[in-house]
Amino acid sequence: MKSGKKRKRGGKDNEIFKRIFLTLIILIIITGLILISYSGYRFYKSSKDVPENTKEQTSQASRPSSTKPSSSSSTSKPRKPKINPCKNINDTYKLPDFNQLMNLMKNQDLVKDVPKKGSIKIRFFHFTQGCRIWDKTYILSGGIIEEKNTDTDIYVQMHTDYAKKINESNLCDIIIEARNNGDLGQWTDLGKTTLLWRYKSMMKYKGCLGL
Repeated sequence: MKSGKKRKRGGKDNEIFKRIFLTLIILIIITGLILISYSGYRFYKSSKDVPENTKEQTSQASRPSSTKPSSSSSTSKPRKPKINPCKNINDTYKLPDFNQLMNLMKNQDLVKDVPKKGSIKIRFFHFTQGCRIWDKTYILSGGIIEEKNTDTDIYVQMHTDYAKKINESNLCDIIIEARNNGDLGQWTDLGKTTLLWRYKSMMKYKGCLGL
């Protein structure tokens, strides 16, 4: 009899335990559903409460710009070409006889002693109404003189007034005179060592050519 009573009590206890367990599961499920519903409601409310100006900014940012490019470049006036004020001046300067000058210069020792690998440019010019006018350009190389304009080792330029003073043998003296008067332009693109080596045979003209 006692064992029968114990079995009945054990059965009742199991049923009570099952009910409690099911009740807890149901409560957990209900709580989860409530939390999910509440979270969804907050999300919906927060998205609905976005300020109108923020929405307007977003919509404006997504729209392509309708601003038209400036038309100032298309309507700009074309630039007028620069006019050379020295192109059509009345030049009254009297030039020397350059044909005779070339014949005088080709017999100069300075011209004859220029090595084949060397080159010296001599240019004559004058000024008229504030404009520099280039008259003649000569190249000395390999013992000869030619009328042309190319790149050289040594550049010499002076006023044409000094060309009028040149005779059969005084070219170097005239260059020195122009330098002393501040009327000579002279330079070289060669280094000092290269210049001295290339023109080592012309050291006697050191004062003339500035070697």
